[in-house]
Amino acid sequence: MLHVGAPLVGARKKAKRKRGGIVRNRKERMLLIGGVVCIVVAAIIYYYNNIKIPQIKEVVENEIRREIDIMAMPTERIFVVKSEKGIDKNTKMSSEIIEEHFEIVEVPTKFVARHATGNIEDIIGKLSKQNLTSGQQIIADFFVTLENKRGDFQRLKEYSVVNLVDGKVKAGNYVDIIVDYGNGDYDIVVSNIKIVSISDKEKADQKSKEYVIVLAVDEIQFRDLALASKLGELTTRLYIDNEQKSSNVTFNHELAMEELLIDVESKISQDEGE
Repeated sequence: MLHVGAPLVGARKKAKRKRGGIVRNRKERMLLIGGVVCIVVAAIIYYYNNIKIPQIKEVVENEIRREIDIMAMPTERIFVVKSEKGIDKNTKMSSEIIEEHFEIVEVPTKFVARHATGNIEDIIGKLSKQNLTSGQQIIADFFVTLENKRGDFQRLKEYSVVNLVDGKVKAGNYVDIIVDYGNGDYDIVVSNIKIVSISDKEKADQKSKEYVIVLAVDEIQFRDLALASKLGELTTRLYIDNEQKSSNVTFNHELAMEELLIDVESKISQDEGE
């Protein structure tokens, strides 16, 4: 006796098994994809924790170290005065003088003075324009050729000063030109320079005099005096005789430029506030 329903039952079982297989395959694929995602995420986390972040940390630490750790800072080789007695003004830089009084040292770049040199060609055969003291960095501008020393590159220029040492400064005297910042601080801008001529005129407030002196200055002196006159009042300091040791120039053009910019910015802010 035939059972008509038997084939249908078999077909249903096959369809059910097929659906079950599809479901299992789908779950397996989802598990596989989930596993791959977990592996990728774990790899990314491992990469950042163990490679990328340490690299970034090392770069940052090196940058900070270069800023605050002298031993890690980039350096430059420059001449520094090694002798205790230093070098007098108008000393000719022979190879013997350089060997006796100078040495090459490694100085962190951020502490190297502007135009400091370690090149012997910048100074050999030239004359020192000022006294050089022990430990001082050697700047190319401190030296001049004999031709320049004779005045080939000097020009006459007038400057206003607020005193002449109670009238004792006369034409032909040698003086230091000092900038008085008005806060108790000052700098020597030009050392041991000869007064060519002097005149005087009444200041605008009529309460005190302003003196006009004429000097023979080179390009560096002209530059520094022009800047110094914007930051304070120029005044004189008289040498008693020509045998006295010249003063050390303390005016720093680069720092003075920064100070001038600060003053200008402060004035602009005040004007805007008004």
